[in-house]
Amino acid sequence: YVDQFAPLPAFITAWKIPPRRTPEFDALSLAGKLLFDGDSSRLYQKLVKGEESVVQLFGNLDERRGPSAMWIGAIPKPGEDLDQIRQSIADEIKELATIGVTEEEMGKLRNQLFNDEVRGRQSTMFRAQRLAEFALYDGDPNLFNTEFEQLMRVTPEDIKNAVAKFLDTDNRSNIDIVPANVG
Repeated sequence: YVDQFAPLPAFITAWKIPPRRTPEFDALSLAGKLLFDGDSSRLYQKLVKGEESVVQLFGNLDERRGPSAMWIGAIPKPGEDLDQIRQSIADEIKELATIGVTEEEMGKLRNQLFNDEVRGRQSTMFRAQRLAEFALYDGDPNLFNTEFEQLMRVTPEDIKNAVAKFLDTDNRSNIDIVPANVG
């Protein structure tokens, strides 16, 4: 995609994943935290700190009642090879799908979930939004009280299997964003 306003090239890779509130979605949600959520995530450590090949790394889950999506994108440093960066991401996903999650990573995930839960419940707006979301999408506002426990039950094997099934595959979409002023 040639973008008239893009100052730098970028790319996004996206995968179709199961609907929200399914065990595989929950496992992929935690996989996303491991892969791209924060400075200690696997891809941040690999691409930003290690290889120093990207200026910015980002990712997200597009949570839906029907099929959802997960995407990962990056803005490479000038002169860096997009295909090599994409391969580094694919390699990290392959490792998560074959070797899995370490106990240290599971401890970090559980601490992060607990921290997010405590901080979120301190906000009246957060509580109201989540109650409304569960009532509207799921017909059960009480899910607000059980979602945390459901996520805490996700095992390393659940994450490994979900990543192998949905992310470690050629069934994905790629888009390259190219600045218009680059020939």
